[in-house]
Amino acid sequence: HTCALIAGGTLKCWGSNGSGQLGNGSTVSSTTAVDVSGVEGVTALAAGSDHTCAVFETGALKCWGSGYYGQLGDGTVGYYSTPQDVIESGGTIEFRNGFEGIQTVAELPAGNALTSDFAISTKLNIPAR
Repeated sequence: HTCALIAGGTLKCWGSNGSGQLGNGSTVSSTTAVDVSGVEGVTALAAGSDHTCAVFETGALKCWGSGYYGQLGDGTVGYYSTPQDVIESGGTIEFRNGFEGIQTVAELPAGNALTSDFAISTKLNIPAR
């Protein structure tokens, strides 16, 4: 799948959607761009093989799609077709392009880290809200 950050901070995604990675509330694939449900103020995004994550102006981080290996970072194992909260406030998010796809790494203020199991190198500081 592919996602695009649209001027104004909204997202559109298209392509494979078997795990809900398009974020439009369904698992039906689309050959045309669809709106990601309920997102505004996005400043950065990363699309992994079966999941997607976005950083918001407020400092929030949300992910959706396959969390089968815990890669959504919400503490659950499952699939979500709409954005789910990951980080409450503070920390750093880094998107890396690796051998097996996109890896999403979130470093929390206490030095703990959340990371996906699937591996653009952009490092962004998330301000505390």
